[in-house]
Amino acid sequence: MPSETRNSATPDSASDGCLNNDFAFREKLPDAGTARACTDREDSTISALWDGRYERDYGGLMDRDCERERYQAIGQINVALPAHSSLLDVGCGVGTMADHLPALDYTGVDVSHKALAIARTRHPGTFICSDAEGFHSDRKFDVILFNETLYYLEDPLKQLARYREFLSEGGPMIVSIWLPGLEHPNRERHLRLIDEIIDSDIFAQSSTQMRDVGEAELRWKVIRISVS
Repeated sequence: MPSETRNSATPDSASDGCLNNDFAFREKLPDAGTARACTDREDSTISALWDGRYERDYGGLMDRDCERERYQAIGQINVALPAHSSLLDVGCGVGTMADHLPALDYTGVDVSHKALAIARTRHPGTFICSDAEGFHSDRKFDVILFNETLYYLEDPLKQLARYREFLSEGGPMIVSIWLPGLEHPNRERHLRLIDEIIDSDIFAQSSTQMRDVGEAELRWKVIRISVS
């Protein structure tokens, strides 16, 4: 997982509202390759880092009104799915997305034991502790969701191609990517990732829909890829 330069303030110092052009509680991540699945290494650096965040109520920050707008938008994309369709939420955290997908067969994957312990008290879905790059499944899912997850991965497009193998025929993949404010050092990288997803040969035969969610200074790009 690549390192990202972020404001070093912790969730304890973040306000209850949403910040105008940054998330102050997002700390700098370790360099890629420093840890693998938490199921294999209980002392994993990445797992411990995210556990620490959730101990400081990172999950609570995901319930803020500005975050909820994005979850609702993703939920609306899935509203036409048949009841009990299966959805895989990669990087699910405390399972907040499941609040907006009540009729779906929900499976969440996250590297944090702390986050999943909370998620299991909130939702009856299936929760698996693994980092995104180490996850494997023998089952197919009707929808696969990467909600603010891809840009933490060492090779996002490689992972999208790999997860396509876990997708039922004709099922969509949904990607949500945070678009930081104009002065944020990661803005260009996130914009580039959006372009790479849209232009990728992985989805050359697929239709893509993209929408903006949120205010100009706190926005997400939500991409629905109808995989054919």
